[in-house]
This record gives sequence, C-alpha cells and structure tokens, in this order.
Amino acid sequence: MTQALMPIENDDRALLAVATLDGIAGAAIWARRLSPLKSFLFAAEGKTGDLFQIPALTNLPDLRQLYCLGLSLTDDDLPAVLNVLEKRRFSEAIWLDHHVMNPQHVAELSAHGVQVINKYTFDRSCDLLAASLEDADDLSDNLCRFLGESFENADEPWLSWLYVFLAVRDDLFTIRHAIQPLIENRLEAYDPALRQAGEKEWENITHLAKGNFHDVQVGERRFAVLGLASSQRNNYRLIADHVMLQRDVDLGLVFFDDLNRLVLRRPPTRDGIDLWALAEKLEAHTINVFLYDRNTVFLEPPQDDKLQAIEETLDLISSFYS
Repeated sequence: MTQALMPIENDDRALLAVATLDGIAGAAIWARRLSPLKSFLFAAEGKTGDLFQIPALTNLPDLRQLYCLGLSLTDDDLPAVLNVLEKRRFSEAIWLDHHVMNPQHVAELSAHGVQVINKYTFDRSCDLLAASLEDADDLSDNLCRFLGESFENADEPWLSWLYVFLAVRDDLFTIRHAIQPLIENRLEAYDPALRQAGEKEWENITHLAKGNFHDVQVGERRFAVLGLASSQRNNYRLIADHVMLQRDVDLGLVFFDDLNRLVLRRPPTRDGIDLWALAEKLEAHTINVFLYDRNTVFLEPPQDDKLQAIEETLDLISSFYS
C-alpha cells in the first residue's frame, strides 16, 4: 500500500512498463526518445491491472500521453485499463507488447484511441520497440542484443547494466532512478552497489540452474524438467534458459511447488521447436493452454496430482515428437 500511494512527478506524459529485464531495458530506450520524461511506473509481471488502479496514475491531473511497454493483459486486467482510458482524453496512447494479445483486448484498446503495436514474432518487447523506432541507435541495439545472449557474453558497460536491471526488478520505485544515467547516455555511471547486488543475484540464479534437474530424451530431442520453489517465479525464465543453454536441450518443462501450473519454455535461440503446434496437441487432450509469447506457454493440467500431470504431459510431448 505504501508503494501504491507514492506520488510520481506530475507531467503530461507517463511511461508504464513491466519490471523485467526486457521491460526495464525497453523503458530506458523509450525514455531516451521521450526525453525529458518525468513520470515512470513499473509493474511486476502479471500485475497490469493493479498498476492501472494506483492513485499515482489515476490522479495525475495533466496526463495526456501514455506509453505502455511489455504489459501482459488478461481479462481480469482489462476493466482497470479501460477505466483509465475512459476517464482521460489522451492526445497519444501507445500500447507496445510482444506477448500474445487477445484480439478482443486489442479491439477494446483501439476503440479507446490506443495505438496497439503487437507483434509476437519478437522474443521481447525491447526488440519490438527498437524495430519500431525510426531513430534506433547503438545503445538500443546493444541493450537488445545482450538481453538475448548469456550474461557471460556481455561486454562492459552492458554487463553492469544487466546486473543493475536484475537488482531493481523487485524494487519498483527504484528503477527509474537506477536507469536515469543510462537514459542520459552516461553509460559508466551505473550504481556500483546495485551492480554488485545484481551480480550476486545472477550467481544465485546460476547456482540454482546447476540443480539436479531431469533430462528426457525423445528421438533426437532433449527436454529438461525443472522443479522450482515459488520464490523463484520471477526467475523461472532466466533459470530455464540458463539450464537449456548449458545442457544443450530443446525444451524446458517448468513446475512450481505450490502451483497447479506447468510452463513450457523454448530457448529463444532455437527455432527448431514449433512450440505452438505442440501446445495445440496438448490442448486437444483437455489441458488448458495459454499462449504467453513465442517462447513460453502456460499449461493447467486437469489432474490435481502434480507428478501425474508432469508424467502425462511428458507422455503427450513424447508422442508428438516420436
């Protein structure tokens, strides 16, 4: 509640983004084009509806331009978003997102004067933003490129900035101040304390990725099955991608200790897996399927027994590739 009541600087423009590595990098790129921009708001992944209900956004008296980046949108989120759009007459509103969007949601946003830029052929919203900008620069290109590679391959100062992004993901009201030097093209002026905290976080992620995960061989395909604690929900893609890269596997099946949900994750660097065709196969067998982005699919099996659900899902995947 304290965070929800914290004011942002009054301005006629606001940038709203998801608090992931992708969203933070994209916010820095977009803010450079919108400079000077004072008002930033970030939402934890999956909290788009909550973001559109906080007083810091709804009470800005002069807000006339709205820029939204990488915010996934569900049926439950839509009423809060439309409530803000109905209360304002925006001179410009852009919703840019690489996630799979419901066509009805796109139609609702468009009917309220929002320009929707949604291309889920992109791995990240950051990439989509850079491709959509007429004046993309080296900073944009480098940020997007290193987001798509392993941290170990990143050059300075980009590696340090990736660590900073990691450090501030969960501290939503620190992000704007942390990335301000990057927005101002002061590439060496990252906060060393945040960099150190992010490096420690990456060490923890790589340590978790060395866990005793199970590999499954199906024909020429190899899959990794990763069980994670609920505390690692924000890190599941980073962990899964690191495991798949290190073990040279084609697909990851992630499950959590307290959720009746499985996640299929394809390494972004691999195009040989038709993830959506596989999802269609699973959906035909009474598994609820939710397409998240081109590399991620959420599954909700009908079974309450998680082990049984995993085994039956793996059997279906095996039949698809056998």
